[in-house]
Amino acid sequence: MACLPRAKEPLAWLKRLWKRARAHEEGLDTDRSAEADSDVLDYASYDEVESGEDLPPTGVTSSGTPYKTRGLLAGSAGDGAALLDPQGNPLLDTDDLRHPRLAEWEPPGHITRYVARRMRTPLSKEGRNKLRAECPRPSLPGSACKTPEVDPQIAQFLNKSGWKPKKGLDFSLKGCQDKILDTLGPLSKLYELLDAAKAGNSALDVDVAIGWVQRAICLLGNANTAMSAERRKAILLKTDPKLATMTVAEPSSSSDRMLFGDTFVKDLGCYVKTFTAIDKAQANMKRMFAPKVFGGAGPS
Repeated sequence: MACLPRAKEPLAWLKRLWKRARAHEEGLDTDRSAEADSDVLDYASYDEVESGEDLPPTGVTSSGTPYKTRGLLAGSAGDGAALLDPQGNPLLDTDDLRHPRLAEWEPPGHITRYVARRMRTPLSKEGRNKLRAECPRPSLPGSACKTPEVDPQIAQFLNKSGWKPKKGLDFSLKGCQDKILDTLGPLSKLYELLDAAKAGNSALDVDVAIGWVQRAICLLGNANTAMSAERRKAILLKTDPKLATMTVAEPSSSSDRMLFGDTFVKDLGCYVKTFTAIDKAQANMKRMFAPKVFGGAGPS
């Protein structure tokens, strides 16, 4: 058998890389399943607490303060150095959190209504740009809060197979990731204000802090609606690409956790009936005007 041309070599290299990644991922899946089993045991042991005992809300101690970490968060350089605040206290490490009893909670009415509305409200382009201008993302080492770009080498390889960087699934996911990272602006600013107040360097202006919280909620709601739209689009594209244009509008608050909502389901039903009737009519027209050839016809 003749040797494959050199143009095929990058494809074989990519396949080998994919196989190694899959093998590594399978190993991680095994580790995750073991961790999940241990989590179940931890929750079971925690649930053995007497039912009459007052349990703290999620993530806090009986005194109402957040659980302190037992370990140290690894340094940004990966050297295992502790991340401490100026007072020498270790910063939160989620791997060392206790397993508190899961409990539902609801904020005060005005906060509940505000958050519920903003989580289903996409921002206009102008509104998003204003929020980003008020508080851009902070400058972090290694461009940690910038939206990752496709590596030039990978992009060059994919371009040969017809990949377009401004179309397709990756472009949509990149847009959603970009919106999620927007929240780092007001959240980091809020963190800075609270940390300065804790250190006694300045008094905390509560109104300013609440303003940053509201901006973060607006940006998070924008990311949430973008992700929901992409989920709807991905589902409908597999059914009929024509339906993807119907996924822009966000369902009303009465949809109750449903991705599409009753209004969309009704519109979809009308759409399907209409195009089913059109397809049937087109099929009948083709049969009606199709050339008829009879047996035995032609020159004798």
